[in-house]
Amino acid sequence: MRQISDRNMRYNFYDYNTRVWHWIDPDFMASGASVYAERSGFGNLQVEPGSGVAMVVAHTGTGISLHPVLARDYEPGAGIFEFGSGPDGFSSPVLATGGNGWAHIALFDNENRGGVWYSRCTTWCEFEPPRIISEPGFPSFNIAASSVSEKVVIVWVDSFGGDSIYYLLSTDGGTTWSDTISLTPPPGYGGDTITSFSKLGPFPYFDRSDRLHFVVDVLPVVNDTARVVRAGIWHWCETNYRGGLYVAWEEFDSTNVEPLTNLLRANIWLAGSSDNGQTWRG
Repeated sequence: MRQISDRNMRYNFYDYNTRVWHWIDPDFMASGASVYAERSGFGNLQVEPGSGVAMVVAHTGTGISLHPVLARDYEPGAGIFEFGSGPDGFSSPVLATGGNGWAHIALFDNENRGGVWYSRCTTWCEFEPPRIISEPGFPSFNIAASSVSEKVVIVWVDSFGGDSIYYLLSTDGGTTWSDTISLTPPPGYGGDTITSFSKLGPFPYFDRSDRLHFVVDVLPVVNDTARVVRAGIWHWCETNYRGGLYVAWEEFDSTNVEPLTNLLRANIWLAGSSDNGQTWRG
């Protein structure tokens, strides 16, 4: 049996019938099951809408052989994965699953180190040849797919200054794409303080009415210097005029320290708004 690396994508499943997690460590630091049998990372997890099984993507390998590997669970909560490898030379994959079961993957060209590329699997783990979508984009790109239509969106932040969000929209499952659309930061701070988009994001999603949303951290820029605080969370939707909004984030607490490693633990917070963002409750 191959030794599992300590750098891995880990997966857990909460069983609503038994009200317990399938793989739980008393201290929570080793909870979850390792997805890959080799060193891997820089990926994400999605749920296949039709079956409810987990799908995971990450990159493995080294140098020019670095490549994405797509994993799919045997059934919800089984932790038994089948795998399919993508093309060499691409890293930092991000996965979105569409309502028709297609896997949409945004990629980074590891050799030229520029631009966002796109591939998809319309048949399980048969990667289409990647094609360039945008430039620049690394490392701040993301992808989302609708569960009720064939819409797919790829979004990224200007890697030079964080002064714009750019996105491309496909309405036919990634076959064709719109021209690049840009969004400028909101006037979040006032006065001479400029608002900048964080490079850690943005996070797109389609709601049940097929409307596109972006959630992204915004930072104040004072005298041409970006400040970590006071950071804010910006939610954008072109057509959402009412309804509930919910935002989750993690926040490190200096009093919440893991005893063995002396590392800070992150608390997970949730805030909700019932009036389309006018007021919020934690």
